[in-house]
Amino acid sequence: MRKMFILLPLLLALPSLAFFSVGARVGYFMPLGDYADTFSGGFTGGLKLDLGILPFLDTSLNVTYVEGTVVKDNPHGIPAMEMNSIVPVYLQAKLKLPGLIAPYVLAGLGLYFYSLEYTPVDAEEPVDETGAKFGYNAGLGLEISFLGFMGAYADGTYHWADTEPATINSITFQAGAYIGF
Repeated sequence: MRKMFILLPLLLALPSLAFFSVGARVGYFMPLGDYADTFSGGFTGGLKLDLGILPFLDTSLNVTYVEGTVVKDNPHGIPAMEMNSIVPVYLQAKLKLPGLIAPYVLAGLGLYFYSLEYTPVDAEEPVDETGAKFGYNAGLGLEISFLGFMGAYADGTYHWADTEPATINSITFQAGAYIGF
């Protein structure tokens, strides 16, 4: 019985000991506030690299592609049905409970590359606005480990970056899988 109390915490911590992992993710992007008045939600897809520092702390480098369309009658005067895209590249810290099923908290900083293509009402040539701004993010998620070196996860993350014509203010809901080395 005494050995069971010693072995059980070690077995629960095993999935958290993967030093390095690579993952892919897909999901949905939901704009908030004034950003939602200008842009609609859309598809997300991306890659992430995790580095385990401690059994309960990981760092993660994420690259995600987000695409959406412009909302009709938006307050910024941008015509509808034009495309916009965001490519956030961000570094996150992930604080998680060890175990096979591990809830976690995310926080990070990143560089948000954006592109907006539209044709103003008073012009014939399309406008392509591009740029990059620093922003932050925070979120919650759940990770399920299989065999100690691979698993799946789902999270919701809030993103904010001050850009023009509208500040990026959104939530992404993503799910993915990873394999550890």
